[in-house]
Amino acid sequence: MKNYFPFTDYDFYAYLTGGGLLLVALDYAFSNSTYLSHENWSFVQIMVAIASAHVAGHIVAMLAQTILETFVVSKVISKPISLQLGFVDPNWLEKITGALVGRYYSSFPETTRHRILEAAATELGKPVEEVTDAEDVFQIGFRKSFDVEGARSRIDDFRNQYGFCRNISFVALITTLLLIWKAWSDSGIQADWWLAVTGGLVFIGMFVRFVKFLSSFQAEVVRLVK
Repeated sequence: MKNYFPFTDYDFYAYLTGGGLLLVALDYAFSNSTYLSHENWSFVQIMVAIASAHVAGHIVAMLAQTILETFVVSKVISKPISLQLGFVDPNWLEKITGALVGRYYSSFPETTRHRILEAAATELGKPVEEVTDAEDVFQIGFRKSFDVEGARSRIDDFRNQYGFCRNISFVALITTLLLIWKAWSDSGIQADWWLAVTGGLVFIGMFVRFVKFLSSFQAEVVRLVK
């Protein structure tokens, strides 16, 4: 971002957008957009809205990381790096996810994996057969990223992208649940049901994008090991 803009790239991608959309969803679900539909906003109201969106964005990011990144993309499906390094064989759900995500949510070619694991084994001072922790390999690549020209900018870009997609996916999930509740409590207004369906599609689409950029992020890091 430009120097005169008060937020960093990650503030904008990961916090402001997600928090702002969550406030819109909450306002619509609980008060039919009474607050955000005001036509004339004072400077104080604008500042309060931006600050509220930023705070809400931090909460969204925390919950999205815990639920989607730490639980879903770890316990329900494998982390991309585990598949990339061949530490796990993809199950049926991971194969479907890989088909949707495309590149990098799958194993690296054998020669690439072998080079990465051999280099990691040398760094760790252990036989290559004992390199079984993806986090160890990731940390080696992450440390090296500071010494490789251009690597940090690519890694940071993928981080911003996957953080954005993760948070928007989580907001879409919350919004879908809120819309289902609103449609149900308002005796099934058809427009709310269609909005709920749209929210569900956004959740799925942005979750796939989240996994795609997370896969690219982890691939960019571990390829620096070799």
